[in-house]
Amino acid sequence: MPQDGQKKETKTDPIVVVSAHQIKALRCCINKAIEKDTIKLNHNKIGACIVNPVIIIFSVASPIFIGWTTENKYDLELLRNLALVCSAITAGSTMFYNFFDYKDLWVRYKVSTFELESLLCELDYLEAAGIANIEQAELDELFEKYQTICKETNKMYKKIRLENDEEVEDKTPKKDSKKKNK
Repeated sequence: MPQDGQKKETKTDPIVVVSAHQIKALRCCINKAIEKDTIKLNHNKIGACIVNPVIIIFSVASPIFIGWTTENKYDLELLRNLALVCSAITAGSTMFYNFFDYKDLWVRYKVSTFELESLLCELDYLEAAGIANIEQAELDELFEKYQTICKETNKMYKKIRLENDEEVEDKTPKKDSKKKNK
């Protein structure tokens, strides 16, 4: 029995120290994921920043062209045609935007990139204490966080894409596969 002021000895598992190769491998995985997500983030950001203004500009131009009055029949016909073109571009751009869901994917990849960069900071912090002071459990925890971030990003991507596909399927007319006998 320990006396006052003395600690009771407990049997613990031996501390497993990580290797520099393990740290390098995890850092490489995180950096590749950051690079990949940054490319996807920028692609979706550009898509959102191009398609949204197109939708806004052409949706505003349509009623302007419709409401514009002129005495010249040729000009009036031209304005109507321009309004029709603007309406078609607006409809097409809106469908394009809704199908690819640029904004939601842009946000998801941005969040993922921030989470991965934070994970890289945690790894740097552990490494700053010296490789000999990093326990295997700590590195395993960081790897699990990395896997969770990747899984959540993939899960969100799949959810967004499936929702869009279901919306498209709901709007597509169904063909009757049975032939009607007359």
